[in-house]
Amino acid sequence: MQCCSGKKMGLFAVLGVIVAMSVSFKPLQRVPLAQAHAPEGRFYAPTSHGRTFFTLHCLEGFQANTYSGRLTVFVHGFSMASELAWGAPFVKKILQNGPNKCAVTYDLYGRGNSDVPPENFALDERAFSSQLMQLLGHLSFADCPAAGKPIDLVGVSLGGAIAVSYTALRPHLVKSLVLVAPAGLPVPIPADVKLGMLPIIKSTVTPYIFENILLKHLNRAYPDPAHPIAIQHAEAGREHLNKMLKGTDGGFMRSLLSTVEHFSGLSQGDLEEFYTFVGMVRTIKTTVIWGEEDIVVPFKLLDLVKTMMPNANIITMPGVGHDVLLEEDKAAEFIAGSLGHK
Repeated sequence: MQCCSGKKMGLFAVLGVIVAMSVSFKPLQRVPLAQAHAPEGRFYAPTSHGRTFFTLHCLEGFQANTYSGRLTVFVHGFSMASELAWGAPFVKKILQNGPNKCAVTYDLYGRGNSDVPPENFALDERAFSSQLMQLLGHLSFADCPAAGKPIDLVGVSLGGAIAVSYTALRPHLVKSLVLVAPAGLPVPIPADVKLGMLPIIKSTVTPYIFENILLKHLNRAYPDPAHPIAIQHAEAGREHLNKMLKGTDGGFMRSLLSTVEHFSGLSQGDLEEFYTFVGMVRTIKTTVIWGEEDIVVPFKLLDLVKTMMPNANIITMPGVGHDVLLEEDKAAEFIAGSLGHK
């Protein structure tokens, strides 16, 4: 742990990021939800670095354009789009058992159906926090009044790191924070990833290396890869990755590599100041959920999180790895019970 002066320096750093993002924020044109439809009744929001694809989930009897309660917003992980990370049935279970009646899932830049930012654009924590900020801003003046209020924010893996970053920048707009095996903490970078990021081979060899890494490590999310649900999830993930790798003209891979290179919580594991800052905000109900067999974002990092967020509620899942949806009902119950006022 850092000393008090280190914490103060971290606070100044967080405030500096807030100022920088405020200066760079671009006003967006109002696009009513009725005019922003994507295929299958979903939507696009015009965010600064390309369109953001999102889905509104509401229980029967509720509509986003009249719902005045609080939204639950879900942020997916590194490579799997929102439809895989937070499927509609899973979100529905959380809405049925939690305090909120509407939720938003969305695709990060370069993932799923969201646009790929321009080449050489740095996909770091500021870019992803800004994307979420602008998505909610768009919703708040596009016929979804709940988006203009404080939200309940749920993030898994990289999405957890993004959720922490967003909360550190706008703590007054988050009521509760649920982090599922969150990234952004010090973890060893695999040797093949380090090799692939060397400038001499980055532009030519790295995409091939990284594609093999992605496909090879799918099974690492499960303590028992032979489990029927693990097989089902891994196969769905493999199909999704192959579809994205073949169908985006290199944009998907470019976005992943940009995230590895520029997102400081991945390349350096130095989001500790953000975690510590959020941990000091007592008005936010924070819960951390972690599979005890997780080796992707190692379970042992929970001890570090406890020191940075001493007031957080801790939930561990025995026999579960990085993919907590292996125990879908339990995961939905834990998340639903963690939302709402402190």
